[in-house]
Amino acid sequence: VRNEEVTPGDLNLSAVVTRMVAAKPDLAIIFTIPPQVAIVAKGLRDQGFSGQIIGGPPMFNPPEILAAQGTLTGAW
Repeated sequence: VRNEEVTPGDLNLSAVVTRMVAAKPDLAIIFTIPPQVAIVAKGLRDQGFSGQIIGGPPMFNPPEILAAQGTLTGAW
């Protein structure tokens, strides 16, 4: 289990994503606000994470889905 926190408004989340992927989780739970949801989801997939992505309602608003460029497909 690993917990990563982000600063509201921070859009450079590559270090957070790198630490998440390095922990080799089976799933990632993303509870943050747009546009950070899409940034983290896309970053995870871009770095090879193939596990399940789970999140809250902000994950499923249409602009966030578009911004994630397909990386939220199958997310819960």
